[in-house]
Amino acid sequence: MRQDQDIFAGLERLGLSSYEIKIYSSLLINGPLTSTEAARISGVPQPRVYDIFKTLTDKGFIQGSMDKKKIYRALPVEMVIERDIESLQEFKKEISSFVKNRRASGPVAIPALWLIDKKQHINESIKSMINNAKTEILISVTNSTFKYVKKFLIEAAKRGVTVGLVIYPDTDDQSLESLKHNMVIRRRPGTASEVLIVDRSTGVLNVNGTGIESYYALYFAEDEMIHILSYYYYHTIWLPAEYVSDFLCKKKWIFTSAWFACEAINSINKIEHGFRGVVKGILKEKDIVLEGEIPGAEIVMGMRHTFFISSKGKTYSVGGKTARLEDIKMKELTLEINEKKEKRTKKRAKSN
Repeated sequence: MRQDQDIFAGLERLGLSSYEIKIYSSLLINGPLTSTEAARISGVPQPRVYDIFKTLTDKGFIQGSMDKKKIYRALPVEMVIERDIESLQEFKKEISSFVKNRRASGPVAIPALWLIDKKQHINESIKSMINNAKTEILISVTNSTFKYVKKFLIEAAKRGVTVGLVIYPDTDDQSLESLKHNMVIRRRPGTASEVLIVDRSTGVLNVNGTGIESYYALYFAEDEMIHILSYYYYHTIWLPAEYVSDFLCKKKWIFTSAWFACEAINSINKIEHGFRGVVKGILKEKDIVLEGEIPGAEIVMGMRHTFFISSKGKTYSVGGKTARLEDIKMKELTLEINEKKEKRTKKRAKSN
């Protein structure tokens, strides 16, 4: 019974007291019961059972019969939880709208570094960031976190978000099968810090403490700090890893990190030379959009990641958002592999 009560303890979130949980779980497991039977099975004192039957009926968790000798039955747990989910969803919309309308206008100073404490809060932040990603996700996770984020990464990839995932030896190949066809995956030996960078605008560095109270993460939201975190991710996590699936697994990619774009260009160029892309960025302090051929990329380790785009008879060098040496500071790059080339690539891969 101890294990059963541990499982049902979560019903406290739906506003049930410990006695109410005992009665409700007894009805769920044993079917309809009289007050005497419910008291005997649940361990709730007989004088309290009638009051609890009433409160559970009022809260919509149980129903009573019309017989003279009344018995009670539990409504399915799926029904009551779904009902509360719908109610909370409505409440979320109402309160979000209220806050949005009442929020103070004008510039607000927001710190660029935040501390997230405890594993549950870290997971919630990671989930929210992945679900709100628009263009690119770079993530490094151990197997325990991978199990939690896997479905959110799949949903993001289906939305068209480019996902670069680094996993470790504790994640088996079978669990990666549903991801290989729509994201880039690398496996790194050993372990490293868990990192998440979304749209090159926000990031989380997960610091594993020695106990649950010291488990915390740092949240970043500033260009230079994201640049440093991205640099750490690339050199410490990405480079020592090997491909499980590469950029040829699908034909369209969107990037906000210059080094990740260069990795894609060089990887694709090993099979096919020359493909088109669209760059959004800043040229001579002005926002620009350029469409053209992508002839290649140049990486000078520890110095710069540069790729090139040829448009209207001129070739431009493109770097990241903090670039100082290139013509264009990149905000976003869309790469599209020619469909015919993609078919030839797949054919060549099969023959190999």
